[in-house]
Amino acid sequence: MFQRALSCSRHARLASLWPSLVAAALLAGCASQPGTPPVIGNTRSAKPQQTIIVPADPGPLATALRESLSAEGWQTARYSTGASNMADDARAMAQRARYRLTLTSSTAGACRNDNPSFLYQISIIENASGKVPLAMSGGDCLDNVRTQFRQELLDDGLSLKPRVQTDQVPISTPQP
Repeated sequence: MFQRALSCSRHARLASLWPSLVAAALLAGCASQPGTPPVIGNTRSAKPQQTIIVPADPGPLATALRESLSAEGWQTARYSTGASNMADDARAMAQRARYRLTLTSSTAGACRNDNPSFLYQISIIENASGKVPLAMSGGDCLDNVRTQFRQELLDDGLSLKPRVQTDQVPISTPQP
């Protein structure tokens, strides 16, 4: 009986170590991987100068920002924010995309038309230099944040779509 109890306690100790062993094996596997950002999707075919790496966040604010970037002519590639150190991966990201979008947000409530409201911090960072051509923060309804973001893209020269200037009047020559 004593042998059986000893055997059971040994199994109990091994069972309690199991989660630690699995975690150690996973971390060892991650540590052996080269320091490249975990980009989701195929960015090899995309032109880096026309690509922005964006968070893989499935939430409504991140989705609205990705849609706004696409509407302004950018190709987007998603990255996983928690899986890597962005500073270590800046060089690798610069080869895949000119910029990266960072987003920190939390839901603050709802607006009149059941439109969610957010507290947010949004930045677009140039991967090669670390410069930040666009940074905005605040709190507002989703539709307003989307509109403000699109306007900031235009104001900061981050739209790839050609714009037609409406203030120019065509010059016509007088007919004899």
